[in-house]
Amino acid sequence: AISSLDTVITLLVVSFFLTLALNPVVEVLVRRGMSRGPSVTVVFGFLVLVFVLFGFVVGPPVTQQGTELANNAPAYLDQLLRNPRLQELDQHSQVFAKLQDEFSKRITDGTFMSQVAGGVLGAGRVIASGIFSTLTVLVLSLYFLSSLPALKQAAYAVVPASRRPRFISLSEEIMRRIGSYAIGQVVVATVN
Repeated sequence: AISSLDTVITLLVVSFFLTLALNPVVEVLVRRGMSRGPSVTVVFGFLVLVFVLFGFVVGPPVTQQGTELANNAPAYLDQLLRNPRLQELDQHSQVFAKLQDEFSKRITDGTFMSQVAGGVLGAGRVIASGIFSTLTVLVLSLYFLSSLPALKQAAYAVVPASRRPRFISLSEEIMRRIGSYAIGQVVVATVN
């Protein structure tokens, strides 16, 4: 059962770590007089803005470079075929002729073309899954961030009363450290 839920568990863990990274910022805004709801809204709006800016920064270069690679592929192949070592290898073992024959067979084979179409559809499915996972992480993070105090109180209520103060102290310290680590990683990633 756990192995079939690996994607869901991964999304939950990522959302929880993102929540722990954003919670210190929400707590700072709460300490400065803003209530938790508007604080979460401001921080989450900033997070969405960062995701959108990341898409605008990364998307165009990837598209441009992919197009350039596709346009220049014949020239790259021509340069490769003019390589003296490859020409010498071809004279001894007829590698290029064998590759050309195999390519011709594959192009005329219907199963190969269906595999290529399946690969294109598979790539589209991976992209759609990535977008869906990103939206899921954002929604779960918003939920966890807005209800974190209630979630913590519910978790603390499960612990026996005799051990509760120590458990609360350790849990708060662990969450603070994880949040600090995650914020540090976000800063490093931003600088990179």
